[in-house]
Amino acid sequence: MRVQRAMMNFFSSSTRSLFDHILVYALLAMSQYVVLRAGVFSLGTAGFAALGAYATALLITNSGWPPAAAIVAECCSAASAARCWRLPLSRLARRVPALATLALVQIVLSATQNWVSLTNGALGVSGIPKVASTGILLAVVVVVVLILSRWGATASAARWT
Repeated sequence: MRVQRAMMNFFSSSTRSLFDHILVYALLAMSQYVVLRAGVFSLGTAGFAALGAYATALLITNSGWPPAAAIVAECCSAASAARCWRLPLSRLARRVPALATLALVQIVLSATQNWVSLTNGALGVSGIPKVASTGILLAVVVVVVLILSRWGATASAARWT
């Protein structure tokens, strides 16, 4: 009974919100890990994630799009931004692409904090509905961790042999 009460206190609304943020940040960290594991030192992952997140938030709050359609549009907007940066970055040598992607992150940061009429500045976009529950986020994190682990690499290697 005591353990059950402690678990209920742990999953109160404020703690669950904190846990959701931890899971989202874990997914962002794993996306950076994928890029680093590919042998590329790029900091652009955060910039592209921010562009996609703002695109989703603005489509849902300002344009009234359904969340699923806004998420698909977010993936397309982040992918198109990455495609635009692909050719100039591929022509740079050695460590210069890392600096260029850092510049991209700074441009996105400056735009989101200073374009107050669109993004509400440092306060951010408000009124975004919660789409994914804690269970869904936890399941996605577990699946991604399994895929990135040795077990996932073994399963992938076994599949291709």
